[in-house]
Amino acid sequence: MFEKTRSICSEAKKSGVKIYTIVFGEDDESTNNVFRECASSPDMYFSAATADEIIQAFDSISAGGVELHVAR
Repeated sequence: MFEKTRSICSEAKKSGVKIYTIVFGEDDESTNNVFRECASSPDMYFSAATADEIIQAFDSISAGGVELHVAR
């Protein structure tokens, strides 16, 4: 699963897609690393442990005028 995610992220970024990632409630470092790598830049990766932190992450992203598309 991780390799497929890495491949999809890589191809999307090559196509010019900017990727923000938010990991919610996940303690597994391997999972966090995959989504950290998937983000287009380090400041586009967020880790949220609480509902308040996930709201802050979305607020940070939307403050930059980004049109959000949420995927699960």
